[in-house]
Amino acid sequence: KMGRQVYADDPKSLSAIVDAIRSLSVVLGVPDRGFEVALSMHRSIVRVTEAAKRLTSKPAVYVEIWNSPLMSAGKGTFVSDLVSVAGGTNIGDDTNTAWPVLSEEFVISHDPDVIIVASGMGEGDVSGRAAFSTVNAVKRGHVHDMVGDYIFRPSPRIINGLEMIADYVQR
Repeated sequence: KMGRQVYADDPKSLSAIVDAIRSLSVVLGVPDRGFEVALSMHRSIVRVTEAAKRLTSKPAVYVEIWNSPLMSAGKGTFVSDLVSVAGGTNIGDDTNTAWPVLSEEFVISHDPDVIIVASGMGEGDVSGRAAFSTVNAVKRGHVHDMVGDYIFRPSPRIINGLEMIADYVQR
């Protein structure tokens, strides 16, 4: 109504985030800077993807967004894409919803090899759950705390999150 131009985007994958950064840089009048950032991100994604191809199996990964109720990311989200590009299989994809609320039974039955705690509650919150004591990731010490901003914000720093997830998945 005010005659202002608005730019909006809703990327659902890593490549869409890179494209959005390029588009936004054009809108902001700094296309060269956007190209540099996008190219750097693309190179990092390729590097992680190539390393993931060398894995002999795809570890099951549970990304915990919140702990009460248990919330995760599923199909059609860039969070799930991060796990896939890093070489893992996101257990949240089995729910067929973008932001599923999960039961403890669901997580236990999927027996993740890696758990990423991005809720801000810390890895001890997950590792200390009696119900999760039989989960592979808990038994092997593969529960990792991560600042949620690295994987929940479609910005250049999502590459930091990708590299962290790749480190956890590709060990």
